[in-house]
Order: sequence, then C-alpha cells, then structure tokens
Amino acid sequence: PAAGQITLEARREGHSLAIVVRDDGRGLDHAAIAEKGRRLGLIGPTESPGGERLNALIFEPGFSTKREANEISGRGVGMDVVAREVARLRGTVDLTTQTDRGTRFTIRLPARLALGRAMVVRCQGQAFAIPIEVIDHVALFDPEDGDPDRSAETVFIRDERIPLVDLRRVLGFSAGNAIPCPKLLLIRVEGEPLAVPVEEIEGVRELVIKPLGPLLAGHPLVSGTSLSLNGEVILALDPGGLSRGYRDERYRSESIRFDPDPDEEERPPRALVVDDSLSVRRVGARHLRALGFEVDEASDGVEALGKLRSKSYRVVLSDLEMPRMDGFELLAELGRLKTLSITPVVVASTRTDPETRRRVLELGASAFLHKPFELDDLALVVAPAVPDRERAERG
Repeated sequence: PAAGQITLEARREGHSLAIVVRDDGRGLDHAAIAEKGRRLGLIGPTESPGGERLNALIFEPGFSTKREANEISGRGVGMDVVAREVARLRGTVDLTTQTDRGTRFTIRLPARLALGRAMVVRCQGQAFAIPIEVIDHVALFDPEDGDPDRSAETVFIRDERIPLVDLRRVLGFSAGNAIPCPKLLLIRVEGEPLAVPVEEIEGVRELVIKPLGPLLAGHPLVSGTSLSLNGEVILALDPGGLSRGYRDERYRSESIRFDPDPDEEERPPRALVVDDSLSVRRVGARHLRALGFEVDEASDGVEALGKLRSKSYRVVLSDLEMPRMDGFELLAELGRLKTLSITPVVVASTRTDPETRRRVLELGASAFLHKPFELDDLALVVAPAVPDRERAERG
C-alpha cells in the first residue's frame, strides 16, 4: 500500500526499558541482503545463511542494499550507529521480520536500581523473580492437563491453548526427574501467552532490582539481581528472554518431564569464533567450516557468553584483545562456570610472549595459536573436536 504505519512503543519490563519500533511494510529483503553480503565478503560464495544471520548483517558498518545513496539513506551507517550505541549502554537489539508483514526492532536498555513488585518462584531450588505485570494467571498444574493433540507442547487454560515452556531447559538446568506438584504461571509477553511450570511459588514481593554488572550484561534470560531478607540472591528473569528461549525449538517442552531432543545429537558440531575483527572472524569461521563445523561468531567476550548460555559448542576459537570483555576475562568466567571442562577454548593472538602463553594456559585454554594461522595449524589443535568423518577425509 502507498500508506504505511510505523509504531513506536516504550515500556518498562521489570528492571529494563524496552523501546519497540515496528512497521507494517514488506519486511527485510533477505535475497538482497545475501547478495550484498557476498559482494562484501561477509558471506562465503557457497554459504546458505539463515534468516538470523542475514538480519545481523544490516548492523555491519557500511552495509546497505541501496544501490545509490541520497541525503537520508544508502550509506550504511544508521543501523551500525544504533548497534554501537546500544552496546555502549549495555543493552540489546532484537530484530524480527516477516515477508509482507513488517519488521520489528526491540531495544532493551538496563534501568538503574528500581523498586518493583515481582512474583518470586523457584526452579531447581533457585529463587527467581518475574515482574508481576506480565503474570496473568497462577494455578496448580497436573501434567495430564497437557494437550494430547500437541504432544504436551501446549496446555488449556481458561479455554485457551497456551504454549508450554520448559523453564529448566531455558535456564540451562539438568532436567532430572519430573517436577513434584508443579505450579503453573501464565505470563504474557508482548501480547503472546506462555505457560511456565515451576516448583514453588513464594508470592509477591517488593524487590529492589539491581542491573547486572558489565561482566554479565546482555545475559539472554537474567537481567538483574535482588536480595531476600535472609540474604539469598534472587535472580530477576527477563520475560522477553523467556519468550525468545521458547521460540528456540530446542527448549520446547515435549513432555512435562522435559526429555532431551534426540535430533540434537544428529546436528553437525558447533564452533564459536570470538574476535572483534570481522576479517579475522571470517578466516577462522571459514577454516572451521572446512573442518565440518557449524560456526557462530561473536565480536567480544560479552556476546560470546550470551551465545554460550543459549547453545552448546564443541570448541571455541577466541582472540585476546577485545572490547567490553577480552579473552583473559572470557577464559576466567568460563572457568568459573565450569564450561572449560566440556568446551575447549583455543586462543589465537598476535601476542606470543612467554608470559601471555603461560597466563592463557593457566586460565584453562586448551591450545594457543599465533596469528595468522593456517587451516592445518587449526586442524591440529581442534582434532579431538573434529567430526570423525571429516578427519577420515583429511587423512
């Protein structure tokens, strides 16, 4: 249509400020984005990137699909500036787009200390706070209430079929046994309902929520902390993060017992490349794909931590000198989280002095590479994580 509509919305989500900009246009042109990405070398000639990867390209410096620039557009600086400034404020930008339905940007910025009413619940014994304004209904829950036609992925609440989200999986807990006497929260995020089973509901409290520090800023699910009267730490959950976690199919509840997805084991192993240099990330990602990995990329340690919380990786290839959180800090945090015991980290750096090598290995890195490195150099240090079939093909 000749006339369109742009909607601006601002709201408080617990301890965060959410700014939503959406339109009712034709959506992002992924074909044009992919074509421009290949011309700039951001996408390999044989790659078939998904929608999420293509969406992320519009935030790259100088990226624009317009063939000619004018006074207001075409120079590829707008979204780059948005991403940079939001990151400086320790916020996040989420983008969703649908063909002929429009595009929505959601910017979330951490608020300062705030007093708010929240429902305190427990999952695996840990206390969590959910903003009271997103809670629509609370009830006891019987696993037999699941929708038999949808393999328990939904439940009926007040004659409405509601998606059932596995909170334990989304939070990264081991599923273990079925929840004894589960309670059910019905929450609504941006108008979309979600049913969340929890172990206990302790009630509504007035809490002072403190935003996360720079080390954990940008966590996909937890946006702040509070303290109970007896000094217990209460983690404030981001309702938007729960919704995004549910949309990741790996976290959808197949049954209330939360059995693992058998298809997950059939996927190619994942690798994560962490470097603030786009060109270096491209080289590392290309080498790892040649070794049989699916590859994700992160520009610094903070972004890498967010990806490591939402996905499992067979190996991480990381730089040392990066903004916000460098490689040393990333290794230290992964060691504290016990991640290094299951996910080896290979450090690649131009700093090759003995003290740097010693410090990196003491922090738990599995290997050290000198930049620039070749495919064979990388293959040697990631050999235990390389798929058997790929190792056989390479001899």
